[in-house]
Amino acid sequence: MEVIFRDSSNLFICLLIFRFFNALLVQTSYVPDEYWQTIEVAHKWVFGYGSLTWEWQPRIALRNPIHPLLISLVYKMIAILGVDSQWMIMKSPQILHGCFAAIADLHLYKLTYQLSGFEIAKWTLFHQVCNWFTIYCATRSLSNCIEWCLCIIGLYYYPWDAVCQTKQIIQFPISSNYDQSKWFIFIAVVCVLIRPTAFIIWFPLCLWHIWKNCIVNSLSVNNHRSLKEYQVYSRAKRFVGHFVYQIGIYLSIIVPCVVFSCILDRWTFNQWTVDQWNFIKFNFLFGGSGVYGVQPWHWYLSQGFTAMLLTQTPLVIIFIVMYFIFGPRLMRNLIIRKKTDYSKNSSNHLLSDPCGYVSLS
Repeated sequence: MEVIFRDSSNLFICLLIFRFFNALLVQTSYVPDEYWQTIEVAHKWVFGYGSLTWEWQPRIALRNPIHPLLISLVYKMIAILGVDSQWMIMKSPQILHGCFAAIADLHLYKLTYQLSGFEIAKWTLFHQVCNWFTIYCATRSLSNCIEWCLCIIGLYYYPWDAVCQTKQIIQFPISSNYDQSKWFIFIAVVCVLIRPTAFIIWFPLCLWHIWKNCIVNSLSVNNHRSLKEYQVYSRAKRFVGHFVYQIGIYLSIIVPCVVFSCILDRWTFNQWTVDQWNFIKFNFLFGGSGVYGVQPWHWYLSQGFTAMLLTQTPLVIIFIVMYFIFGPRLMRNLIIRKKTDYSKNSSNHLLSDPCGYVSLS
């Protein structure tokens, strides 16, 4: 079993098999959107008939076409192969999402491995694949599931070593170079384009990334300057320069992605529109989401988390209590022990490719 965990290729194959059977096992419906916002839309695009909900009307245009476009590619492929049976129409999107979920599982394992060591990564993956809600929802054709996968993968590429300069975080080479940072930004942008609500997750992380880069680079002025005023001026100048540089990197990725999304909107709705802006107007400015019900402020704590965690809830509560009793010192000791484990594994060239062959870089 340990050989599987130590080899990224074998682990990914096992995760693919698990999520494949996960997709076949799920026989129920969860919410209407898993059909009406993806499968039905893709079916109409490929086979020429089907129903579109009001969100897909050109004058409203609330939905982004990227997600159903992925499913339509699968439908087009099975149509060309002549295997477009009713069963394949229903199950192929779930199998596709099972592949996405397997990639997300692997990146979660690798992220935890590099942050906290082998033992914690192993148990993190165990709880991930054994969580009933993940099994229930991971393979469903919901844009939320794509958002979930992209968030995990994006967090793997996030430059933790650059923005968390503290002894409590092991300085493993995660996304530390420029190319991997670009992947993190790209994944975050795509995630927000598909699900604008993901902005709540990624905006503070991106802001922190820009801020820390500017602070670190602006403080790298030579300390032998004789005039303190000049040092302050020089640091401020360097801060502004690095801030402009970081914004330029972000814009070089955001602008092409937004342009591509607008072109897709033009192709989908036969007019120029920005579905993300339409989504924000309807749900936040006009309060349209309230039509479907509004949960109380405590819902996530009192019901949401417990419903998703279920039997894992006691373990989470125990960890939170331990953290507040023992404080960061306990976490620091755990991570130091895992750092030794990581060093041993690195010397044996285990997991030498942090991204495996499913890497996006």
